[in-house]
Amino acid sequence: MTLGLVLGGGGARGAFQAGALAALSTSKLRPDFVLGTSIGAINALGTTKLPAAELVQWWLTKIPRNMFFRRQGEVPYATLLRELVARPTIHPWPVLILTAALPKMRQHVVTITGKPASAQLQWLLASSAIPRVYPKVNIADTHYVDGGMVNDLPVDVAHDLGATHIISIGAGGLGPKPKVATRLHLDVPKWAPNILDFRQKPRPRLMQAGWQMAQQMMKTPEFKALTASRA
Repeated sequence: MTLGLVLGGGGARGAFQAGALAALSTSKLRPDFVLGTSIGAINALGTTKLPAAELVQWWLTKIPRNMFFRRQGEVPYATLLRELVARPTIHPWPVLILTAALPKMRQHVVTITGKPASAQLQWLLASSAIPRVYPKVNIADTHYVDGGMVNDLPVDVAHDLGATHIISIGAGGLGPKPKVATRLHLDVPKWAPNILDFRQKPRPRLMQAGWQMAQQMMKTPEFKALTASRA
């Protein structure tokens, strides 16, 4: 049995994922790998670097409110990501991220676990490089942009990587979603703010929604069976 945790794109709605991950952490269920795209890629790395409660605080206090102002040619969250990749790893599961390679918008999956901090930073920036909002990222003579442009919730990729069981947490991204469905799935409520609305005010409500939905999912027979099978 291989358990994959899949985190989708959705910008500011990634706060919802933080709340859901905090709830799931109370179950002691541990994934064999985490796969994310766009903001889900950043949260995926966060699961290995931060305790769940600290990831929540990270979203409450660290994520910039102004995500459009670029300093010295960098995106406004580059410094925050640099600090994240520099932190020691506290959970050992592999982190994989999905990005889109230009010019053909071909989905590209890379394992960033074990790579140098500078390489991890570049891949995270690539996976979250929303076209016409943030600049494309050049890695080894190939340009990459936001993975959500080609696969907003890559559960199909997790299947291809050998996951026999998947927990997926969307963030309401605007990109294409695969037809592969998962029984253990959470997604943002309809009232969630715009993906680029990084004001602090909506974040607690988003995280509370993620926490509550994950708590409900943990009560389902499917989740209880999964937990029992991995005990």
